[in-house]
Amino acid sequence: KTRLINAYNETLAAIERYEVNLPTNEVAFFSAVERELARNGVQVNSIQPAKAGKGYRGVQVDFVGPYYSVLNVMADWRSMGVAVRMASLSLAKDSQSGMVKGTVVLETVLAGEGA
Repeated sequence: KTRLINAYNETLAAIERYEVNLPTNEVAFFSAVERELARNGVQVNSIQPAKAGKGYRGVQVDFVGPYYSVLNVMADWRSMGVAVRMASLSLAKDSQSGMVKGTVVLETVLAGEGA
């Protein structure tokens, strides 16, 4: 029982040390999102502001690319260094290219604004 309590306390301490970075403005957020797509060879068809909940900022991205590259982008968004959540995602096979086309809405909180 003592080992479980110690493990819990160690985990809680690690969580308390975790720092969440917030983008400073919408341009920085849009740029970070688009950079991960480009880095993985996924073509951006459009990127624009999206509706988001109170206190949040959103971006909607329409894209097309190879399936595994799209999966890598999603993983990279999770680790891009700023707080981000995926509000929605739709994927489909692009009948013309055989690649995956998709639309994603990502949300964040900007530094100094709070949710």
